[in-house]
Amino acid sequence: TDSVLNVGKKVDEPTDSSLSKTSLLTGSYTDAFSVNRPYEMFKVEYGDSSPTFIQWIPNSTATSAGAVLIFLPYEGISWTGLNIDSTWVAKGAGTQADVDGPYYNASASSTIFFSPITPAQSAAEGVPYSYNGLHVAVVFGRYYSGGDVQNDIDDVKNGMRFLHSQNLVDKSKIGLYSGSWGGMGVLHAVAQLGESYKPKAISVIYPVSDAKKLHSYVNTTVPTATSTQATIDAYTTFFDPYIRRINKATESLLGSTSRYDEFSHSKLSSITSNIFVAHDDWDTLVPAGHTQDLLTTIGSTKKITYFHRHGTTVNFDSFARDHTQATETMAREGVMSWNYTFLINELTSSAQTRYSIYNSTKTVAQFSHTLTRKNAGSNTAFYNKVLEQLCEPNLSFIDGDGIYSASGSDLLFTLMNNYYQGGWAANGPAACTKLTTNPPF
Repeated sequence: TDSVLNVGKKVDEPTDSSLSKTSLLTGSYTDAFSVNRPYEMFKVEYGDSSPTFIQWIPNSTATSAGAVLIFLPYEGISWTGLNIDSTWVAKGAGTQADVDGPYYNASASSTIFFSPITPAQSAAEGVPYSYNGLHVAVVFGRYYSGGDVQNDIDDVKNGMRFLHSQNLVDKSKIGLYSGSWGGMGVLHAVAQLGESYKPKAISVIYPVSDAKKLHSYVNTTVPTATSTQATIDAYTTFFDPYIRRINKATESLLGSTSRYDEFSHSKLSSITSNIFVAHDDWDTLVPAGHTQDLLTTIGSTKKITYFHRHGTTVNFDSFARDHTQATETMAREGVMSWNYTFLINELTSSAQTRYSIYNSTKTVAQFSHTLTRKNAGSNTAFYNKVLEQLCEPNLSFIDGDGIYSASGSDLLFTLMNNYYQGGWAANGPAACTKLTTNPPF
């Protein structure tokens, strides 16, 4: 089992000269655009922290460019050379006992879902960025292997150190992406590393960002919001593996009122990177209010957000435990297109031709839903900044089926004229001008 770090271990870290990179595997895969892309798998070690495992996918031209770090906290990998990984991969996908998790108790601890991933599958996560000439590093958190929350944060920190050690990476154009539990890794890694490793951009979707708030949510908010013991028990069971990983990292402060402060929003105020965040008001795992508090705390001046609004509040007794609900869904495909767009705009030159990938059906559904909520009186002003991304220079969109493509401004023109107001604009450039002079949302 990987070793774990105590709270505050980040202080007086060793110098970058102690970064160790060991190549474990090389290979290639053919991406969705029929491009064969090589990759290399590394074990990265730094100081006395546990090893971090990273997939490096350089751009196809071997030229200097920006890079995207994708943090996958859960996925199982078999190429590390460690018994713990080969043992877990042999189990196959499915619900498994959290046998290597901290404080595991066979009679009391909850299970976790395990999903192995091949190098080709993990590399495919970076296709939208690779297509735009960016380098990609996939960092694996290996949730199943027994680390704690600080261990996940350290994995992202080592991923950032790895990118800074690559000569081909333009250090001024590094972006990070993850979601849910991965948000803790990304956000707190950026804060702990400080200004010398400041990324240009951060993109997180329904992120866990404050362990203290999460602990309070599970133990106070949910029990207060329901009178059904079965619901309370279901939430306690679901969050048990997460709370154990938080408690392990903070065990030296057991009994202290400041126990969870190290992983709270107060530690993120130094973040000034440009940021995109998406969240759903009906998220029953991470309340959208946590993200609103996050955005108030961080010092970023450029904040682009998408909040999926609803006409009613969460019903803990009837809603699924998920980041979005089956009805009025956030439609992850629609949200991911904004993630791609944000990072591509931030990390590539406006002088080059650049492409984002989207799903036209999901994008229209999202636009229509936001318009419905606007008309019902919800605060949807954030959507103007989301749409403004379509007006960035030299940006085109490829539909998920790979057939239809259009410039960002023409996509805006189509959305506004067809779903907002007929004849709203004469063409794409006119739509972009009107969007900024007379915001519709």
